[in-house]
Amino acid sequence: MHFTKQLGNALLGMLVRFRNMFDAWSVFAKMEERDVFSWNVMVGGYAKEGLFDEALDLYQQMMWVGIKPDVYTFPCFLRTCGGIPDWVMGREVHVHAIRFGFESDIDIMNALITMYAKFGDLCSAWKLFDQMPVRDRISWNAMISGYFENGECLEGLKLRFFCGY
Repeated sequence: MHFTKQLGNALLGMLVRFRNMFDAWSVFAKMEERDVFSWNVMVGGYAKEGLFDEALDLYQQMMWVGIKPDVYTFPCFLRTCGGIPDWVMGREVHVHAIRFGFESDIDIMNALITMYAKFGDLCSAWKLFDQMPVRDRISWNAMISGYFENGECLEGLKLRFFCGY
């Protein structure tokens, strides 16, 4: 049995929501055609289940078959890189975000800040934060929590006081 893209995507969304990655993979494998949504759902599902290696493999396969990532691909996948942590892959995905024109998207920037903070690379996290033309609460919280998680509590408190939240 094969699934159309529309039916396959609907089933993927449902199965991943119910945390059934085994059956989601079965549907994904039987889809006649896949789009970026199909890949995003699978990468996100594996990442949410803590199956980071599987999420990394799928992201690489997605790139290999020529599926262009979108604004939803990067935040999820960057969380995966931070969860492993895989600094090399994280930097590579950062380059991909720039190459595909998402370097100023606030959600992607927030995910990059969080990823670099998880790596303990507060310099890169701060550089991104400092260059953001617009910051939201998530931006501020990502940077503040990054400081705290890396033992830089005074810097986190200073930034917390400065942000006004």
